[in-house]
Amino acid sequence: MLIPLSDNVDKEHLPITGFALIVLNAYVWIYTARLGFDDHTMRTTVQFFNDWGCVPTDLSQGKVVGLFTSMFVHGGFMHFLGNMIFLWTLMWSLEASLGWFRFAPLYIGSGLLSGVAQASMDFSSEIPCIGASGAISGLFGAYLFKFGMATKFKMLFFFIIRGFVFTMPAWLFGAFWLGMQYWGHFTSDPSEPGVGWMCHLSGFFIGMILCWMLDENDAQLIERAGELRIATAKERAAKEELSSQPIQYNYADDSEEVPENAWVYCQSELSDDDLIAPTLYRCPTDPAEADFRFQRFVRSVNFLIARNSQGFGQMWSTE
Repeated sequence: MLIPLSDNVDKEHLPITGFALIVLNAYVWIYTARLGFDDHTMRTTVQFFNDWGCVPTDLSQGKVVGLFTSMFVHGGFMHFLGNMIFLWTLMWSLEASLGWFRFAPLYIGSGLLSGVAQASMDFSSEIPCIGASGAISGLFGAYLFKFGMATKFKMLFFFIIRGFVFTMPAWLFGAFWLGMQYWGHFTSDPSEPGVGWMCHLSGFFIGMILCWMLDENDAQLIERAGELRIATAKERAAKEELSSQPIQYNYADDSEEVPENAWVYCQSELSDDDLIAPTLYRCPTDPAEADFRFQRFVRSVNFLIARNSQGFGQMWSTE
């Protein structure tokens, strides 16, 4: 069993919608579990699945409520747990990037449309389709559409009683996952109870399409100091504006070091390469170069502090 636990994007934005979905799924699962799964109570549980799952024959007769409610009903604890772990992994970066007002329609839309796709395999079937897999497959497709070539997953490979944790590029896991869905789809009988492979496959591509339709690039994945984070349009604009501001300085002594407060404005050390006029500097824009300069700057600051207990005694201002 191969399970993605998290990605390598900083978790700076709390995914409120994602947490709400987990809580709602957990509530329905607890209710279902209390119905029981043993021989004496199974009839009640099956009736619950028929009432609230997506039954193709009901859908063909215009009964569409099950399309929505089926996304929150799970057939067992491992079914529920696997979907929620997948949702947990994807929701942080996706909701931070899209915002809750796009993340929620992406989830619901993927679940609804993938349910229709699964039912269309056999509208005469009376087997209920349940689970959040279609919606979460849509989130996975959207995630790969936005971040797949740039991010990595922390993966758990669980075999019998032992687990191994390792990292894997998101696109590589996506290719593996997609291959497994195709294999399952072409080797299974849709008229028999089992995994809704078409629900997974259709949800994946529906999620990609919905993400393309909903995404307005308000937030993007950026790299800073070797770490990935989601930056909103306002954050990027503020950083660009701040980085474009010239910095003027005046020395109170004969030190050749640029003032340490330059880090506050530029998030890096300044050097002669950034000099655009006498006593006028412009912030560097390359993150890797900025980080390298800052580390060098910290070393020079420590050296000067050790040499002169009075500090720099420098004054500088922005224009």
